[in-house]
Amino acid sequence: MLPEIVKIRPLDVYTPQRWQTFLLRNWGMVSAKKLADVLRVREDTVIREANRLGLVSEYNPEWKSRGYITLIKNNWHLLPYSQLVELLDTDKDALDFTLREDDFLNIKLGNIKPDCEEMVYKPLTAEEIEETKVVASIIKNNYNPNYERPFNFYFTDTIVSNTKNNANFDKIVYSYSTLYGDALYDGTEIIPEILLEKLQSVGVNGIWMQGLLSKLSYYPYVKGESEGYEIRRKNLNKLIKKCANYGIKIYLYMNEPRGLTEDRFNEETEKLKGREFDGVWSLCTERKEVKEYLYEAVKDFVKAVPELGGIITITMSENLTNCYARPGNDCPICSKLKKSYVVPEVNNVIQRAITDAGVGVRLIANLWSWSSLFGWTEEEVLEGISNLDPKINVLCVSEVGSILQNGKIDNITEYTMSRIGPSEETKKYLSHARKLSHKVMTKVQINNTWEFPIVPYIPVFDSVIKHAENLKALGIEGMMASWTLGGYPTVSLDLINAVFSDNFDYDAWLKKHFQENSEVVKKCSSYLSKGFGFFPFHIDTLYFACQAQGPSNLWYTRKTGLKAGMVTMPYDDVESWIGDKSVEEFLSLLDEMLSYFKKGIESLEGISGNQTFDEYKRFANVFYVNMSSLALQVRFNTQKESADAKTLLRYVEEEKVLVRKLFDLAGQDCRIGYEASQHYYFTQNTFLEKMLNIDYLEKYYRAKIAD
Repeated sequence: MLPEIVKIRPLDVYTPQRWQTFLLRNWGMVSAKKLADVLRVREDTVIREANRLGLVSEYNPEWKSRGYITLIKNNWHLLPYSQLVELLDTDKDALDFTLREDDFLNIKLGNIKPDCEEMVYKPLTAEEIEETKVVASIIKNNYNPNYERPFNFYFTDTIVSNTKNNANFDKIVYSYSTLYGDALYDGTEIIPEILLEKLQSVGVNGIWMQGLLSKLSYYPYVKGESEGYEIRRKNLNKLIKKCANYGIKIYLYMNEPRGLTEDRFNEETEKLKGREFDGVWSLCTERKEVKEYLYEAVKDFVKAVPELGGIITITMSENLTNCYARPGNDCPICSKLKKSYVVPEVNNVIQRAITDAGVGVRLIANLWSWSSLFGWTEEEVLEGISNLDPKINVLCVSEVGSILQNGKIDNITEYTMSRIGPSEETKKYLSHARKLSHKVMTKVQINNTWEFPIVPYIPVFDSVIKHAENLKALGIEGMMASWTLGGYPTVSLDLINAVFSDNFDYDAWLKKHFQENSEVVKKCSSYLSKGFGFFPFHIDTLYFACQAQGPSNLWYTRKTGLKAGMVTMPYDDVESWIGDKSVEEFLSLLDEMLSYFKKGIESLEGISGNQTFDEYKRFANVFYVNMSSLALQVRFNTQKESADAKTLLRYVEEEKVLVRKLFDLAGQDCRIGYEASQHYYFTQNTFLEKMLNIDYLEKYYRAKIAD
């Protein structure tokens, strides 16, 4: 079910006509022919108008297959559904699948679709032609012909460590650029050889990817849902063999059994309904028919892919996989039973299927959201672990729970690198699981987090070391070391190998990677790690604030009234950005953090080195620039309707400097701004539009000052 269409005030654009903004956002990413078709005009007209705007980028067809989420985001506020699916060369059913299964893209977009008029080409007036000349001059003056080509992620000369995989310790990451949705169907280069080689070199021995059971086994409840499942199995087996050559196993992340929207039930399946949440009905896992489906589907699947490394489950929060997956269970069947029985039983059914299939596939139960946030007491979590089959591996998120930070207890509800785990709760749960003979593992972000997802790694080595040493002391037997973000083969992943070795020597490790610049990297990392501890942590800040977009985020002279979308569209929704803090508290923490960042960045100025050092310096600067822009945008957006024009103009001019810095940095490295479930947060086109936005704001506030 596509997100509801809602009438909102259209967002401002900075070209004389909206179709020009459409060209700007899509030029070089969509063919001129397709753009012309959408606008109902001849291709030569589109080319002429693009040239008039100063647009010269060559068309890159990779955007259609590898950057379609960026295209969706670029056009969400411009095109109605009919033209959006035309632009994407798809249909509404396929778009619906993408929005649901590409890591909740529908939720990230706010679960609403702005009501957009049909985008139709209209010839420019004489006045608009003159205005377009001004726009074109800004675009031409800022266009970077050497901007790094998108998707060119794996440089052949990237320095790697040549660390050997430790088969006895799991180190599982997401494949950095693998599509999240239905990646197994077409069977093309899902995970390139060069990435496998580099992941092996930094000690990775496992890769996880999404697995949807209804696409991998026969699905009896919705006609046609499982079409092509044999093809996906065949391609998965090929991928498993390919990865095995590098000592790497494949793990599928599964949330099963999936709930269904009302329109997908029929007379026969109506009886399987459990409880409803946000328009989705769970299939009650205490009904005999649902258990039998889950058991048979998993058993048949693992028998077909016996060399699969494992299945990783999340049974709370991510999808409505059981009636307790969201608070407020009112199911007439299982609400009478304890959640500490119902939720573990979903995992137990899957484990029974694996055991009866006679294969070596492991089941790793990720206890994400077995927490107070979803109504669990500590006693219920411990009881839930006790109810798990001992063959199941238990994985806890390292940081979620109570952590001492800056002299006070922080209650952490999401992955973090600014707070150092493991939490007291995780220690207790893993200790309990170990006593019950479970293999124990942690989920931890080593490279980056939603706090800052747009660089391959956040350069805070001191924090990584401290967290890794804590986990080593805890005696974990493996780690899921990334979500969809954080899977690039970096020096940070290699740092984990060094810490878990018998004789860790930080100075020697720095020397190996950064050579003559090891001391300056050590100094900078110390400042960045110390400063990051002051990040104003709150789950809303991670999900809704603009630190990922940074200075690419557009500014508006009046409040948009729009609610920020999860990790996707922050708009100007400061109220959501700041979480449980006041604006003053939020800015005070950011300012403290940035004071340390500034010292770290200053220590890098004027220094160059090997490629590894140069990328460290680049990522550190992006980190500083975007966090600086976050603070600036909070100030601008909370004052834009009350402060004097001179103050607001000063904020705009400070932002202009940051835009230029991020634009330059992103143009040097195509990995900056990319995340697998978001694709690109910004492109060269984004920065060109932001330059038009800045020009408009400067003129607007200067006119107010003149008045």
